[in-house]
Amino acid sequence: MDALIVEDDDLMADLLETVVAGLHPAMTVRKVPDVRQAMESLRWKNPGLLVVDWNLPDGSGLEVIREVRANDKDIPVVMISGRADRESILKAAHYGIN
Repeated sequence: MDALIVEDDDLMADLLETVVAGLHPAMTVRKVPDVRQAMESLRWKNPGLLVVDWNLPDGSGLEVIREVRANDKDIPVVMISGRADRESILKAAHYGIN
């Protein structure tokens, strides 16, 4: 199984990689820092798990989730965000986060 982490903060990306890689011994983790590189990575292969930050330097992580969900409704998606308001949570849930 492989995972894609979309996170622009290097320290957070490394932490997430450690956590995700520990889920399964055969887990392969790819990390990208922005929407553009995430979209390029998704053209290559859909991941078995997507972990995406909401706020990225070139757009919103919701764009990445929308792209993934257009092709596959079953990929587990985890969104990372400092947002805790009801409106943001409902908006993210609308995109099919897990």
